[in-house]
Amino acid sequence: VDVAGRDVVIRDSVISNWDDVVAVKPSVARDAKGGTAPGCTRNVEVRNLTVYRGAGLSIGSVHPTPELPCVRDVTFEEISLYSPLKGPYVKPDLGSGDCDRLGADCGALIDNVTY
Repeated sequence: VDVAGRDVVIRDSVISNWDDVVAVKPSVARDAKGGTAPGCTRNVEVRNLTVYRGAGLSIGSVHPTPELPCVRDVTFEEISLYSPLKGPYVKPDLGSGDCDRLGADCGALIDNVTY
């Protein structure tokens, strides 16, 4: 499940695949005229998933740019992973210093994940 946008909820699901199970990525905010506006993927809640196999639960995945600036406020809770390649993980853009440059809070909460 590729996620980009605001106020997204994924819950009560069973997923089996060989790629990122949930990949939360930066998004482009569009204004009414179709132009881009600064924005972030934010307020994403992933709750009560059962996952078989899969490459894990990722945040990041696409390098941020001025049009794709950031990902914020993502919560993974009550996730059960069976035979995953990875668990939850963050794919940061290590070369950009985005937390400092964007003034972003780069904290994370990953709670009650079993695998």
